[in-house]
Amino acid sequence: MKTTLENLSAFHAVVESGGFSAAARRLDTTKSVISKRVADLERSIGITLLHRSTRHVGTTDQGAAYFTRTRDLLQQLQAAGDDLAETGSGLRGTLRIAAPMTFGTMHLARVLAPFLLAHPLLEVAVDLDDRRVDFLAGGYDLGIRIGRLESGDFVARKLAPSPLTLYASRAYLKRAGTPQVPEDLLQHCVIGYAYITGSQALTFAPRGTAPPQAVRVRPRVVVNNGEFIIEAVLAGVGIAPVPEWMIRTPAQRKALVPLLPDHPLQGADIYAIYPRNRHPTLKVKLLLDHLQAALATRCRCRRTG
Repeated sequence: MKTTLENLSAFHAVVESGGFSAAARRLDTTKSVISKRVADLERSIGITLLHRSTRHVGTTDQGAAYFTRTRDLLQQLQAAGDDLAETGSGLRGTLRIAAPMTFGTMHLARVLAPFLLAHPLLEVAVDLDDRRVDFLAGGYDLGIRIGRLESGDFVARKLAPSPLTLYASRAYLKRAGTPQVPEDLLQHCVIGYAYITGSQALTFAPRGTAPPQAVRVRPRVVVNNGEFIIEAVLAGVGIAPVPEWMIRTPAQRKALVPLLPDHPLQGADIYAIYPRNRHPTLKVKLLLDHLQAALATRCRCRRTG
């Protein structure tokens, strides 16, 4: 029995996804099909590649070595086939994208629209979740991340800046007073974002030769959705650091009062990430170029008025 690309792909999907069920979802097939393909691969090369149990699937020592030896080869074969097919007939196949919920609903749908219209054979599956999903296990081709990136098995490409501003409503400031320096925030009600590492530390940009200033606050409200934060600020609950791209309407912008203009917050950036161990296909490369061009203009928001 010969080693087939299909069987090899199934094995890699199991290892990268952490199990047969996740690999089946990634390859859009059934668990039994994935299991058979891996078993066929093991018979064809005469090596037990995986330890199987009811709770865990892991590689044997030989399986780990085989995975490493064949990873680049598999990626190159898949990318070559995809690129050649797409060069001749346009982009096709499926792209799986993971993105934050609020950013996805406010910006990604609009930005993706012209790309999809330009490539009618391409299918896109978008997973919106403010939690940082397991990028590799989920089998995503591309992810959108906002803020500081931690190290990981991915390549990052900056798409656009994401400036942050502290905002409150006039009703809140009338009731609680207006902070004059960053330390005043310790006496105010702060609304925090649940899924950002270090969300309880507000970091202000350096002034002159001074280093950045970090003020650790204890949020009264912590929430995992950006639109909730905006509405809470507008309702007078408290003060929150808000990405400029999150302000949806002119009415919202008019109602929000920017704070501490002499002490701006350090901004963040919007990144696209893709797996380091997977050669980007032509459709991923073209989508990256499209996103960078579109978002650099759309998300470079500045307060006016």
